[in-house]
Amino acid sequence: MKKITLFLILSMVIVFSAEAHKYKNRKATITITTQTFYDQLSPYGDWIYTPDNGYVWRPYFDNPESFRPYSSNGNWIYTDYGWTWSSGYDWGWATFHYGRWDFDNYLGWMWIPGYEWAPAWVTWGSYDNYWGWAPMGPNVYVQSSWYAPDPWWTFVPQNHFCSSNWNHYIYNRPVRVNHITHITNVHVDGNNHNNRNSWYNGPRVNDVERYSKSKVRRVEVADSQRPDRVGMRNNTLNVYRPAVDNKRKDVRPTEYRNVEQARTGKRIEQTNARTNDPGVNRTRDSRNDIRNTKQATTERKVNSTKETRVEPRTSTQSANQTSNARRNEIKRNSTEAVRTVTQSEARKSSSDSRSQVEQRSKSQVSPSKNSTRPSVETKKETSDRKSKINITEGNRPISNTNRVINSENSQSRKSAPTSGNVNNNSSRGSQKSQSPAAQPTREQRTQNEARSSNSRSEKTEIKQATKEQVQQAVSKTSDESRAKRSSGKPTGR
Repeated sequence: MKKITLFLILSMVIVFSAEAHKYKNRKATITITTQTFYDQLSPYGDWIYTPDNGYVWRPYFDNPESFRPYSSNGNWIYTDYGWTWSSGYDWGWATFHYGRWDFDNYLGWMWIPGYEWAPAWVTWGSYDNYWGWAPMGPNVYVQSSWYAPDPWWTFVPQNHFCSSNWNHYIYNRPVRVNHITHITNVHVDGNNHNNRNSWYNGPRVNDVERYSKSKVRRVEVADSQRPDRVGMRNNTLNVYRPAVDNKRKDVRPTEYRNVEQARTGKRIEQTNARTNDPGVNRTRDSRNDIRNTKQATTERKVNSTKETRVEPRTSTQSANQTSNARRNEIKRNSTEAVRTVTQSEARKSSSDSRSQVEQRSKSQVSPSKNSTRPSVETKKETSDRKSKINITEGNRPISNTNRVINSENSQSRKSAPTSGNVNNNSSRGSQKSQSPAAQPTREQRTQNEARSSNSRSEKTEIKQATKEQVQQAVSKTSDESRAKRSSGKPTGR
């Protein structure tokens, strides 16, 4: 009998010590207010004031329409308190264990602060071979006649409920609430049997082990003194669950917006339950950086668009300018070409007239009798005349008619020695050398006169041919200029 009594006493001590260890931190001195929620969650989202629920909080995400409470970035762990949600977000200690969630068609999911701690404020149910859960709405407690809307539910096959990749097997088809069997096994927190300190336990462990064909490990819960030291460590789930003082009414967020300011014109549709990845949870600073980056990229795009719009105009203007410059250059070149042609023609005509005048004047004025050397101009004129005669000899015969010799040629003959004279001089020299006392005979004189007359006739013929060529060139130039004027082409200014 004594052994039985001792065994009973020992059993009672063990049970009470376990219960005391279980709730020892619930009676700890850590106490916070709603202001702690406002300050701790401000870097990760917006506080919005609504007439129905007061101040609510909305997290920052890259894809906010894909966020789903108790589905994104977390998993279920079985503890002494039942199925406990372990979140991977830094703010999960507050939003998944205190308060409630609500969905707005223009704001998305919003968290409403609360004062009671629970492993998860969700309602449970089953559907065929699936177990499901949904966030509890505002002012909803256990054993109430409230049913979560259809899009709020997340269903997973019963054999994958405890697997590490359970979110790959989420039921992705619509579910109706009237087909769901609600699981209403309630866990009561301590000796307080009211509904505010109670929650739904979820599927029974025996059923989970039977469907998954594996042993469900129960994890011990340890209380953390700081919100940044929560989660699984050394096979222990560390939770931060301070008591919340709800007596203070003068608290509010440092920064918040009214619901009218926060709502956008775009309606947010709840996506498929399987697409529960909202992307990276941004802080306020990183989100501002992203906004600035987006604004900068938008400004760059606008500027690049403006530049690309201006480019065709500038290219067209430059093309027009180049074409106009080319036209002006062509006009300038044509004008200069015509001007040079007319100037050359005028110079030719003036040179011809001057040559004629000079020839006339030279024919009237005879050079001095004592001059022994021909002038430079006479040499140039004779060379030019010879070249012109060489050109014309191939085309037209030279007539051997008797022409009158002008005074210029006679004077040039007197001043410049001819080949005949040179020969005569040489022959005379030879005759003088042979017979110094002998004088030239009459036959020699006639020969010399014949030679001189032949040279004179040749020079007159050359002169006449040159005059005819000059006259032909002048007439041709005058005819071309008349034809151009009659055709209307510009010949210069």
